[in-house]
Amino acid sequence: MTTTLTRLATEDVAAIRHVSDNAWTPIMLTANWDGMMVLLTDDVVFQPPEQPIVEGKKAVRAWMDSFPPVRAFTCKAEHIEGLGDFAVARGVFEWTIEATPGKRVSAKGKWISTFRRQSDGRWLVGTDTWNTDHPMSAA
Repeated sequence: MTTTLTRLATEDVAAIRHVSDNAWTPIMLTANWDGMMVLLTDDVVFQPPEQPIVEGKKAVRAWMDSFPPVRAFTCKAEHIEGLGDFAVARGVFEWTIEATPGKRVSAKGKWISTFRRQSDGRWLVGTDTWNTDHPMSAA
């Protein structure tokens, strides 16, 4: 069985793209995890690579507190589609993190996220899954 989602309105795609392509980068670069929480549903689910699922905004916030410093970050949505108040976006990212003090590693990867439109019209991340194309290498 194949399900095809209809094309979202241009303003909905722009709102989702703003979260993925614009809002996420400064949050990652400044470790503004409180700012990130504003972009997430209360029941958000993070699915990081090689780690257990992280469920709920409180658990995601605690998980982000242990995230290594991000020294470079770009993120771009390549495809967004949805139906009604639900959307799926997928894209690519590149980052350099300081895995341990003085040791930087870089990676390129891909992500897929679900978004849910809230009653106030905002699109929030409901699920975020990502992985790298190759093992991280020294930066």
